[in-house]
Amino acid sequence: KRKTISANHNEKIMRKFADKVCGVVFAGNEALQLLSHFKTRSVRQVTKMRGIFEISDDIKIPVWSYGKTMPMSLPSLKKASVLAMEASEDVRESCAVKMDRAYVNKLAADDDEGELEGVDPENRVKAHTYGKDQIPFSEHDEKALKQRTDKCIKVLAFLDKDKIPRHYSMAGVDIIVAPPGDDEAGLALSAFIHACFETELAR
Repeated sequence: KRKTISANHNEKIMRKFADKVCGVVFAGNEALQLLSHFKTRSVRQVTKMRGIFEISDDIKIPVWSYGKTMPMSLPSLKKASVLAMEASEDVRESCAVKMDRAYVNKLAADDDEGELEGVDPENRVKAHTYGKDQIPFSEHDEKALKQRTDKCIKVLAFLDKDKIPRHYSMAGVDIIVAPPGDDEAGLALSAFIHACFETELAR
Protein backbone atom coordinates (compact mmCIF):
# COMPACT_ATOMS: atom_id res chain seq x y z
CA LYS A 1 0.00 0.00 0.00
CA ARG A 2 1.36 3.37 -1.03
CA LYS A 3 1.93 5.84 1.80
CA THR A 4 0.23 9.21 1.82
CA ILE A 5 2.07 12.51 2.13
CA SER A 6 1.02 12.88 5.78
CA ALA A 7 2.15 9.31 6.54
CA ASN A 8 5.60 10.00 5.10
CA HIS A 9 5.78 13.24 7.07
CA ASN A 10 4.84 11.47 10.31
CA GLU A 11 7.39 8.75 9.66
CA LYS A 12 10.14 11.35 9.21
CA ILE A 13 9.23 12.94 12.54
CA MET A 14 9.20 9.54 14.29
CA ARG A 15 12.59 8.61 12.83
CA LYS A 16 13.98 11.98 13.89
CA PHE A 17 12.86 11.38 17.48
CA ALA A 18 14.19 7.82 17.37
CA ASP A 19 17.61 8.95 16.12
CA LYS A 20 17.94 11.46 18.95
CA VAL A 21 17.32 8.79 21.61
CA CYS A 22 19.16 5.98 19.78
CA GLY A 23 15.88 4.19 19.16
CA VAL A 24 14.46 2.09 16.33
CA VAL A 25 11.26 2.55 14.32
CA PHE A 26 9.31 -0.56 13.30
CA ALA A 27 6.29 -1.02 11.11
CA GLY A 28 3.07 -1.86 12.92
CA ASN A 29 2.97 -5.53 11.86
CA GLU A 30 6.64 -6.01 12.79
CA ALA A 31 6.11 -4.45 16.23
CA LEU A 32 3.10 -6.70 16.92
CA GLN A 33 5.11 -9.75 15.89
CA LEU A 34 7.93 -8.79 18.26
CA LEU A 35 5.53 -8.18 21.15
CA SER A 36 3.99 -11.61 20.67
CA HIS A 37 7.27 -13.22 21.76
CA PHE A 38 6.96 -11.80 25.30
CA LYS A 39 4.73 -13.75 27.65
CA THR A 40 4.46 -14.51 31.33
CA ARG A 41 5.93 -17.70 32.70
CA SER A 42 3.91 -19.74 35.15
CA VAL A 43 5.90 -21.14 38.04
CA ARG A 44 4.92 -23.27 41.01
CA GLN A 45 4.27 -21.04 43.99
CA VAL A 46 6.45 -21.91 46.99
CA THR A 47 7.13 -19.96 50.16
CA LYS A 48 10.36 -17.97 50.26
CA MET A 49 10.20 -17.60 54.02
CA ARG A 50 8.14 -18.85 56.95
CA GLY A 51 8.97 -16.80 59.99
CA ILE A 52 8.08 -13.90 62.24
CA PHE A 53 7.09 -10.38 61.22
CA GLU A 54 8.49 -8.28 64.06
CA ILE A 55 6.89 -4.85 64.43
CA SER A 56 8.28 -4.27 67.91
CA ASP A 57 9.58 -6.31 70.80
CA ASP A 58 5.99 -6.87 71.97
CA ILE A 59 4.26 -7.30 68.59
CA LYS A 60 5.32 -10.29 66.51
CA ILE A 61 3.16 -11.90 63.83
CA PRO A 62 3.86 -15.27 62.15
CA VAL A 63 3.82 -14.80 58.37
CA TRP A 64 4.61 -16.56 55.10
CA SER A 65 6.35 -14.85 52.20
CA TYR A 66 5.72 -15.58 48.51
CA GLY A 67 7.42 -14.08 45.48
CA LYS A 68 5.05 -12.01 43.33
CA THR A 69 7.30 -10.55 40.64
CA MET A 70 11.01 -10.86 39.93
CA PRO A 71 13.27 -9.30 37.29
CA MET A 72 14.35 -11.59 34.47
CA SER A 73 17.78 -11.18 32.93
CA LEU A 74 18.76 -12.08 29.39
CA PRO A 75 20.59 -15.38 28.88
CA SER A 76 24.32 -15.00 29.30
CA LEU A 77 26.53 -15.16 26.24
CA LYS A 78 28.37 -18.45 25.78
CA LYS A 79 31.71 -19.03 24.16
CA ALA A 80 31.65 -20.72 20.77
CA SER A 81 34.45 -22.52 18.98
CA VAL A 82 35.40 -21.02 15.62
CA LEU A 83 36.87 -24.35 14.50
CA ALA A 84 33.60 -26.12 15.28
CA MET A 85 31.59 -23.50 13.42
CA GLU A 86 33.77 -23.91 10.32
CA ALA A 87 33.52 -27.72 10.41
CA SER A 88 30.92 -29.59 8.40
CA GLU A 89 27.57 -30.39 10.00
CA ASP A 90 28.07 -34.17 9.86
CA VAL A 91 31.24 -33.85 11.96
CA ARG A 92 30.20 -31.01 14.21
CA GLU A 93 28.21 -31.92 17.32
CA SER A 94 28.12 -28.56 19.07
CA CYS A 95 29.79 -25.16 18.86
CA ALA A 96 29.71 -24.61 22.61
CA VAL A 97 33.01 -24.46 24.46
CA LYS A 98 33.22 -26.63 27.56
CA MET A 99 35.73 -25.61 30.21
CA ASP A 100 37.59 -28.31 32.10
CA ARG A 101 39.57 -27.11 35.11
CA ALA A 102 42.41 -29.14 36.60
CA TYR A 103 44.27 -28.55 39.87
CA VAL A 104 47.93 -29.58 40.04
CA ASN A 105 50.62 -29.54 42.70
CA LYS A 106 53.58 -27.55 41.38
CA LEU A 107 55.79 -28.67 44.27
CA ALA A 108 55.31 -32.36 43.48
CA ALA A 109 57.47 -32.32 40.33
CA ASP A 110 61.17 -33.14 40.77
CA ASP A 111 62.35 -30.56 38.24
CA ASP A 112 60.98 -28.01 35.79
CA GLU A 113 60.44 -30.68 33.15
CA GLY A 114 58.64 -33.06 35.48
CA GLU A 115 55.02 -33.93 34.82
CA LEU A 116 52.55 -32.25 37.14
CA GLU A 117 50.10 -34.54 38.88
CA GLY A 118 46.45 -33.65 39.40
CA VAL A 119 45.08 -33.18 42.90
CA ASP A 120 41.92 -35.06 43.85
CA PRO A 121 38.96 -33.05 45.22
CA GLU A 122 39.24 -34.64 48.68
CA ASN A 123 42.84 -33.45 48.92
CA ARG A 124 42.06 -29.84 48.02
CA VAL A 125 41.26 -27.02 50.46
CA LYS A 126 40.45 -23.35 50.01
CA ALA A 127 43.03 -20.74 50.95
CA HIS A 128 42.77 -16.99 51.53
CA THR A 129 45.57 -14.52 50.98
CA TYR A 130 46.78 -12.80 54.14
CA GLY A 131 49.73 -10.58 53.29
CA LYS A 132 52.18 -12.78 51.41
CA ASP A 133 50.88 -16.01 52.92
CA GLN A 134 48.06 -18.35 51.89
CA ILE A 135 45.96 -19.34 54.90
CA PRO A 136 44.08 -22.67 54.43
CA PHE A 137 40.38 -22.55 55.24
CA SER A 138 38.54 -25.87 55.26
CA GLU A 139 34.80 -26.57 55.07
CA HIS A 140 34.76 -27.34 58.81
CA ASP A 141 36.20 -23.86 59.51
CA GLU A 142 33.53 -22.27 57.31
CA LYS A 143 30.72 -24.09 59.13
CA ALA A 144 32.18 -23.23 62.54
CA LEU A 145 32.54 -19.50 61.73
CA LYS A 146 29.32 -19.14 59.71
CA GLN A 147 26.90 -16.70 61.27
CA ARG A 148 23.66 -18.41 62.24
CA THR A 149 20.51 -16.32 62.21
CA ASP A 150 16.78 -16.93 62.26
CA LYS A 151 14.68 -15.84 59.29
CA CYS A 152 12.43 -12.90 60.10
CA ILE A 153 11.00 -9.65 58.75
CA LYS A 154 11.57 -6.65 60.96
CA VAL A 155 10.14 -3.13 60.80
CA LEU A 156 13.02 -0.65 61.01
CA ALA A 157 11.13 2.62 60.59
CA PHE A 158 7.98 4.29 59.25
CA LEU A 159 8.12 6.89 56.48
CA ASP A 160 5.63 8.92 54.45
CA LYS A 161 4.82 7.28 51.12
CA ASP A 162 5.50 10.43 49.09
CA LYS A 163 9.07 10.57 50.42
CA ILE A 164 10.02 7.25 48.83
CA PRO A 165 11.08 7.52 45.14
CA ARG A 166 9.09 5.31 42.80
CA HIS A 167 12.19 3.67 41.32
CA TYR A 168 12.95 2.13 44.74
CA SER A 169 10.12 -0.33 44.00
CA MET A 170 11.57 -1.62 40.72
CA ALA A 171 13.14 -4.73 42.26
CA GLY A 172 11.43 -8.02 43.00
CA VAL A 173 8.14 -7.84 44.92
CA ASP A 174 7.10 -10.30 47.63
CA ILE A 175 3.69 -10.98 49.15
CA ILE A 176 3.41 -11.28 52.93
CA VAL A 177 0.42 -13.27 54.19
CA ALA A 178 -0.64 -14.97 57.40
CA PRO A 179 -0.20 -18.74 57.61
CA PRO A 180 -3.26 -20.70 56.43
CA GLY A 181 -5.67 -21.38 59.26
CA ASP A 182 -4.11 -18.83 61.64
CA ASP A 183 -6.99 -16.40 62.11
CA GLU A 184 -5.28 -14.40 64.86
CA ALA A 185 -2.23 -13.75 62.68
CA GLY A 186 -4.46 -12.80 59.74
CA LEU A 187 -6.42 -10.33 61.88
CA ALA A 188 -3.27 -8.76 63.31
CA LEU A 189 -1.62 -8.45 59.88
CA SER A 190 -4.80 -6.98 58.38
CA ALA A 191 -5.02 -4.37 61.17
CA PHE A 192 -1.39 -3.38 60.59
CA ILE A 193 -1.90 -3.04 56.80
CA HIS A 194 -5.06 -0.95 57.23
CA ALA A 195 -3.34 1.32 59.73
CA CYS A 196 -0.45 1.97 57.33
CA PHE A 197 -2.87 2.58 54.46
CA GLU A 198 -5.01 5.05 56.43
CA THR A 199 -2.00 7.00 57.69
CA GLU A 200 -0.24 6.82 54.27
CA LEU A 201 2.89 5.40 55.84
CA ALA A 202 5.37 2.95 54.35
CA ARG A 203 7.38 0.58 56.46
